[in-house]
Amino acid sequence: MSRKDNVNNVIYYLSNKKPNFQIFKSSISFEKILKEVLIQEPRLLFYISSYSYSYTKNSRLSMIADYTVTIDYNQNAPDSLDDITIDDGTYTLLNYKSLSNPEKLYFISDGHSDLSQRIIDSFHNFHIRYEGLYKVENNSITFDQLSDNIALTTKFTYCLPLNQLNQKKRQAEFKANQIAKDLTGGLVIPPFVKVFLAFSYLQQNTSYDHRAYNNLAMDLESITIDPAPHLSYGPLVEGRGICSGIAYAFKTLMESLNIECMVIHGILNEDSSMDHAWNLVRINNQYYHVDATCGIEQGVCVSSFMKCDSQMNGYHWDQEFFPRATGRHFNYDFIEDWLIDNGEDLVDSGIDSQFVFPDVIE
Repeated sequence: MSRKDNVNNVIYYLSNKKPNFQIFKSSISFEKILKEVLIQEPRLLFYISSYSYSYTKNSRLSMIADYTVTIDYNQNAPDSLDDITIDDGTYTLLNYKSLSNPEKLYFISDGHSDLSQRIIDSFHNFHIRYEGLYKVENNSITFDQLSDNIALTTKFTYCLPLNQLNQKKRQAEFKANQIAKDLTGGLVIPPFVKVFLAFSYLQQNTSYDHRAYNNLAMDLESITIDPAPHLSYGPLVEGRGICSGIAYAFKTLMESLNIECMVIHGILNEDSSMDHAWNLVRINNQYYHVDATCGIEQGVCVSSFMKCDSQMNGYHWDQEFFPRATGRHFNYDFIEDWLIDNGEDLVDSGIDSQFVFPDVIE
């Protein structure tokens, strides 16, 4: 049997996780066959936990041998090779495009690659896509004698098991849909007014959970003990939250009102390095910053409402990753003028006046 045939056969056996197989009439050692296998199909490095073999020479003087091989497979390997990504030297978590919350991602990377560090560096901008995600861990395995590559598993930890997390998110979405109906009364309302009404509602109906914030500052794992204030569920269903939960709640409200919105993770007041989360909304193809946590419990604070990038003094974020907020037209003064002219019509239609005409703190 040719060398190429033997390599292809081993690729087939390993891909199908055959625990025992034979190689006939090989002119090279099994280690050399395995090295060629891992060059042609590097993802198979994930599958191999250990191996052993015995061989029989076809004759005493021959270099040709038959091999009987036993493979122990990695029980933590993915079910399919298609689940494994080969790093090209540029991969970050931001390349992951699925809408579903990841639990594990699998990579094959060059042994000299900085993939593990790239994953950690991209985590802050990645985790805002997946509500409830708070920790990422990397674990690597190698077979130095067979390959220079590294098999890297990235594990994602959430504040709740995913089935419970998804249930909380569905409850928050249901509540957001109810709130959206109450805030609009079925009327055709300009998007910039919807943003204000949702902002006004959230600031007047959410208590900042100082206990959750203090616990988080002392121990990251506290998020698993009381996850509600860190999720959209907390502000929308229980009426309490910290910045991350409030930002997710605002995003959920915006989605119920058909307005594009995203969560930003950054730092508030760089000297104190305080992690913070807020939102970007898109109105008429321009982005605006909205921080529904700012001034919460004091009425409705518009000092960080519908602002452009240059107006966000004291806020720091990855401006290369997030779209630029250049909008200036639909600022609070513009919205206030619109409400002065049209707000009574909204109230007469059944929309609660406290959200249309709240006590405003600049």
